[in-house]
Amino acid sequence: MSIYDNWLTTKAIAKHGLFNQDYPEHSIGALQNAIDNKYPVMISVQALNDGSLICFSEKSLSRLTGCDGYISKINLSDLENVYLCKTQYKILTLEEALKFIDNRVPVLINIINDFCSTKMPGMVYDLMVKYPNDNYAIMSTNPTVVAWFMENAPTITRGIKSCKFSEKVLCSYKTKKLTKLKHCKECNPDFICYNAKLLPNRYVKKYKHLPLLAYSISSKSEYLEKVKLCDNVIFDSFTPSL
Repeated sequence: MSIYDNWLTTKAIAKHGLFNQDYPEHSIGALQNAIDNKYPVMISVQALNDGSLICFSEKSLSRLTGCDGYISKINLSDLENVYLCKTQYKILTLEEALKFIDNRVPVLINIINDFCSTKMPGMVYDLMVKYPNDNYAIMSTNPTVVAWFMENAPTITRGIKSCKFSEKVLCSYKTKKLTKLKHCKECNPDFICYNAKLLPNRYVKKYKHLPLLAYSISSKSEYLEKVKLCDNVIFDSFTPSL
């Protein structure tokens, strides 16, 4: 099946689940809400200090939990009494999230590996293969991660994610080159995922042979504008419809 015919390009993807005031990002409630509404979900994954993989997009706990602590410096045991947005929902491990979703909707795993851990891609893959089918894909802003899947798990659909970065260096990569998608040749992505606010641009046009996903679309007006420029969208804070 062509990538243009599968879920990655045919059904809008809910960023961090279909979250709202009752169901925080990456919570069981947000995942169930996406499942109930038949939306694929994007899960952002980071590694804790002890190597545990959690579903969380922020570098710090503060915004989503009200607690102190940087993700890279805490252990899974430190999250025992931490709750998302003053609800009953706790931060999920990737294993817990995948087990809960259980192939009921497709999953796009956004691997956040800013410290260039060489073990993290393999750890993610080891969990993914417990649920083998074509309902999974990965992406990362880190070309090393995408290249790992190219070399070690070529059957897994992989994408490179990019934007305009606030810092000058990510891992050992100059972010200007990441913005310009300069590393595509070394990791051979199956698709491009780019910040919707920066579309259109000349960088993605160079790769018009690859499917383009636009992320961080958070309103209907933005959706109606950007959906014309891409093959699919990753949305939050509203429900897309034409």
